[in-house]
Amino acid sequence: MGSSARQSYFVSPSIDQGKLAKTPITLVPIETDGAYFFEEVRTQLTERCGIVRDEAFEACAILLPLALNIHSKTADAFIKKQPSLLLFVLSYQDGLIHGLKRILTMKKTGEYHSATHVHSQVHTYEHIVDDYIKEKSYWNASYALGYQASLIYLLLRSKDDRASQPPFFSVPFNANVTSLAAAVRFPDKQLPRSAAREAKIFLSQYPKAAQLIPSHTPYL
Repeated sequence: MGSSARQSYFVSPSIDQGKLAKTPITLVPIETDGAYFFEEVRTQLTERCGIVRDEAFEACAILLPLALNIHSKTADAFIKKQPSLLLFVLSYQDGLIHGLKRILTMKKTGEYHSATHVHSQVHTYEHIVDDYIKEKSYWNASYALGYQASLIYLLLRSKDDRASQPPFFSVPFNANVTSLAAAVRFPDKQLPRSAAREAKIFLSQYPKAAQLIPSHTPYL
């Protein structure tokens, strides 16, 4: 049958050539503990089928405590001065943190090992962000933006170990927010009117003396 003939293999850490010769079909022996063999199989599947690499999950595990630390500092700054912009930054950080936690929690299920599925989720959250912006619900839009950032990071790190981390400070409207200091200094008058109104309602629910921190519920 020439090049179309099927070939069978016998993979084992220890091979008895005598017993192998007695099998009813011809088997090509591969003596190995299997680790390298299966790693090669996984590499091929990753490249051909779009499987998210383990290194991407490891990167998310490293990013999570950094995000939690930044979130804690942002919360402290909110308690001290209650800048309106920090309401939306905190929600964005909640989304990023919750996204990272879910990616790591669900890793064993395989849900996030499919790059195609993660791509689909990224686009889904793109629509969610847009819909909330149209509704002028910037609190929810900020959260969805942060959640989407965690998914994008997973995909980027699967393709490139040097991919940049997502921003820890971001909002779904035009504002130069690259650090905590910039977010604290951002003038309330530069907020979109609808965002300013939403912030005013939130701040009325979180009196400064109570030292409460607004937290977005997990997942949308």
